[in-house]
Amino acid sequence: MLIKLIEKYVKIAKKMILDSKIKSNQKAKQKALNKLKIIFLEDLQNEDTAKKIQIRKYLIDREKETGDKTYSDLRDELTNAGINHIKLNFEDNDEIDSWFDEAENERQNNIASEDKWVQVIFDWADRFNIDNINIPRDKKSLMKLKKCNIGTPSYVIHEYYDKDGIQMDYIPDEFTNLKNLKLLNLKNCNLSELPENIGNLKSLKTIDISCNKLTYLPETLGNIKSLKNLYFAKNYDLKYILGSDKWINLESIDAHQSGLDELPITLVFSKKLKYLNLSHTKLGLQQDQKDWLYSLKDKGCEVVLDSTEIMLINDDE
Repeated sequence: MLIKLIEKYVKIAKKMILDSKIKSNQKAKQKALNKLKIIFLEDLQNEDTAKKIQIRKYLIDREKETGDKTYSDLRDELTNAGINHIKLNFEDNDEIDSWFDEAENERQNNIASEDKWVQVIFDWADRFNIDNINIPRDKKSLMKLKKCNIGTPSYVIHEYYDKDGIQMDYIPDEFTNLKNLKLLNLKNCNLSELPENIGNLKSLKTIDISCNKLTYLPETLGNIKSLKNLYFAKNYDLKYILGSDKWINLESIDAHQSGLDELPITLVFSKKLKYLNLSHTKLGLQQDQKDWLYSLKDKGCEVVLDSTEIMLINDDE
């Protein structure tokens, strides 16, 4: 709790410097700082000596790491509050050192916890021999990643998908922390499911999950407003996709030879649709859906229906 108070204090202090010309904001932030300072000092007074030592050590270390003088300002507040020179009643110096070691271990564990998701991705990439281009092994480059081509290259013809794919079985949930990712190629990766929180990839424009073993697409995929290209061909057991009224930028869908047997009603919101491949599928459509499908051609959309079977269904079926 005390660590969180410290970091919140520092964050507001930095914001005050950035907004130094906005006096109204300055006044509000100074009030917030004063309140945080009071809470911090009151909470610290209630802690035992060991905790006070840990907090002081934390402030010293953070100032060295970041060069931010706000940490030393807080340390001055401890001095003013009489917490600077704490009377220690330990029997020997070894016991004092052990408290400092404990504080350092706690700090390192906090840092490790923050980056744990990064290590999960690195371990996953190492396990399946994914190269450093598609999954960089440093956090800074990983966070900037825009393209991830770990599936079968697009130039490989469909007949060879089953032979040349990466058999990786799963994608870790932590993968969806890559907020700058725009292209994700997962063709023929032996996947039976995608991360449920895949909708966190807010910048994603193209996702190719063709030639896998998917039976459904996560509902959160519908949260990606930026999505332009959705390819899920040759997922033979994928019967239905939920769709989304947020797919307003969707331009291309490839569902050929998938198990798709109906179209999501929300596709009518995809006004920019230019390509729709439904070849070699068996669709059950209501009359208005069929009319909409064929009307796409008149709107300049390329609709591929080679060997597609369309069966009309009644509204009450």
